[in-house]
Amino acid sequence: MKFQAITILLVLFLFCPETHSQPGFQWVNTFHEIRFGSTFKDVYQAVDGNFALCGQRPMDGFSKPGWILLINRESREVIFDLEIGGEGDFIYLNSIVEIDGGGFLAAGTDSRHNGSDVIAVRVTAEGDTLWKRHYGDNLLQACEAVIELKNGNFLLAGSYRNEGNVDAGYLLQIDGGGDVIWEEIYNEFERSHFTSIRETDDGYLLAGNMHLSGWLLKVNDIGEVIWSNTFDRGEDGNQSWEYFISIISCPDGHLLSGTSAPNNEEGNFWMVKVNNQGETLWEQVYVIGDPGYPKAFRCATLMRDGGFALVGVNNCVDEWGTRERGGIVVRTNNLGEINWIRNLPFRQQEVSALDLHSVITSQDGGIIAAGIGELREREPGGIIFKIVPARSGPVILETFPEEQDLNVLVGDSIFFDVNAADLQNDSLLYLWTCNNDTLTTDTCVTVTFEESGEFAIECFVSDGELADSTMWMVTAREFYLDGFTPDTLNITIRRGTEVDFSFDVLANEGIELNYSWTHINRDQRQNLIGDAESIDFTFDQSGNQRIIGEIRSEEDLIENSWQVHVRSSIYSWWPPELEVSAYVDSTLEFSITPFNEDSDSLEYVWFLNDEVLDSDSALVLIAFPETGQSEVTTVVNDGVKADTIRWTIDVQEWSFT
Repeated sequence: MKFQAITILLVLFLFCPETHSQPGFQWVNTFHEIRFGSTFKDVYQAVDGNFALCGQRPMDGFSKPGWILLINRESREVIFDLEIGGEGDFIYLNSIVEIDGGGFLAAGTDSRHNGSDVIAVRVTAEGDTLWKRHYGDNLLQACEAVIELKNGNFLLAGSYRNEGNVDAGYLLQIDGGGDVIWEEIYNEFERSHFTSIRETDDGYLLAGNMHLSGWLLKVNDIGEVIWSNTFDRGEDGNQSWEYFISIISCPDGHLLSGTSAPNNEEGNFWMVKVNNQGETLWEQVYVIGDPGYPKAFRCATLMRDGGFALVGVNNCVDEWGTRERGGIVVRTNNLGEINWIRNLPFRQQEVSALDLHSVITSQDGGIIAAGIGELREREPGGIIFKIVPARSGPVILETFPEEQDLNVLVGDSIFFDVNAADLQNDSLLYLWTCNNDTLTTDTCVTVTFEESGEFAIECFVSDGELADSTMWMVTAREFYLDGFTPDTLNITIRRGTEVDFSFDVLANEGIELNYSWTHINRDQRQNLIGDAESIDFTFDQSGNQRIIGEIRSEEDLIENSWQVHVRSSIYSWWPPELEVSAYVDSTLEFSITPFNEDSDSLEYVWFLNDEVLDSDSALVLIAFPETGQSEVTTVVNDGVKADTIRWTIDVQEWSFT
């Protein structure tokens, strides 16, 4: 595919020096004391701020069970420590997510002497195992990533090795109990592998590798392929090897990161920004460290300023010419241009890492990274640390009220508050304003709205140099609309449906309100249909229509409009009135105009007083030889759709008076 922008940044750090202003560690925690050689493969910050980690924790050279750990966000003390497996097991838990409603699900690979399976484990927020499930057929299957879907199910991605010893992309969807909903294998003969997943509005994006190229695949919600893109940087027929290890979502697309080794070179750090169709927006390649050794980004995260933080593994050469492998943290702007680099060569400084596998943005805007490393030359083990810049402004984390657009009554008092944090723990200053007029410098404020109007309530939080702000837009009036039914303004119904329309209004005492309801039919004709707080209206015509409700006081007006799409096989009928008067011995014409007159599946059935008439056309002529009340009914079928029109005919004697 064509690249719209390609940039190669050659940043040679032969002795691993640090570039730009270096960020500092706010805290570092290692867990080597739990067991030597343990490693974290993923970190997830829960809603309550605590950190969930998963990976592997060796028991000995032959037993390496999986590992789930939950630590406190402030003290980093262990909340629960869960070992998955036991003697003889070799389990890597590669990905973990918090479950909506509480608890966690971790997934990975359970390797055995004759193959490997996908493993998934669901635990409570207290660390109790709810279930553990294996998926596979005794061949080589692996799981690299898991996400929770909007529908409450889970999607696991990795690889499947067939009997021909070829890896294929593997995708598995399970429900909350671990039962398989569906599974799919992709490009079974192309040596492919998935490493990361993202859910989109209309399906799932999967990143990985296919036959030496970076691979991005889009599938729908049942795993059917929508499109597939590969990314190859090789030139002039030279062999190239590209691999995406991570995909994250951005406001204007997605960021892919991994490693690129074009033209028989060693792998270099690689990131590609794509739009929602998988088309390249820009690309960056970084040669950091020694160009003769492989290196890769393993994970990326979107920062508050629109830039990115990435972690992975690097190779440097020290002053004696010795190659040193170590973790790396890279911070870029929104175009992938480097802001700073932090190398952590293993055992070369106080905090070092052998490899960094996961990175997230903390709730206060810091960088949280996890992998395998050591602190002060202790034995290597699972490591997690927080990096903060030398200088950054405060961040508003929470607001109260949460809703930023508010309606209030004249005379109402509203309490406003914010929860702010500063990565450098600087003292914070507050300024509250209303329509640019100062209210207070306290940390919170209560505002009474004495008159009608629009009010902008702003809060500025500063450390003396840099600031963050938030704003509420408040509308104060004598009455306002607190809710309405139907609660969506765009509805689709069948013809003949009766719909209740109503308002939930809050008003100051003594305010007299008047209501009016207007129906605008498919021909744009307006009819007043009510003047109460609510109405019931039957849509007996098909087509696009509107219901407009108005609430008035002496000084104010609120209007609400519903778009109503009425579906039917019938466009119109004759007579248009459903209650008809006729004289005895008269003959009346009844007819139907369908929406689609060219449809091959139209069928008509006519009834007179529940007896079937001998007609299958859109028009009938019916004579009424006797006085009294009769009923004419037609049922129109258009494929699977059916619609009914029923007329009541009052047949009377002729009168000449």
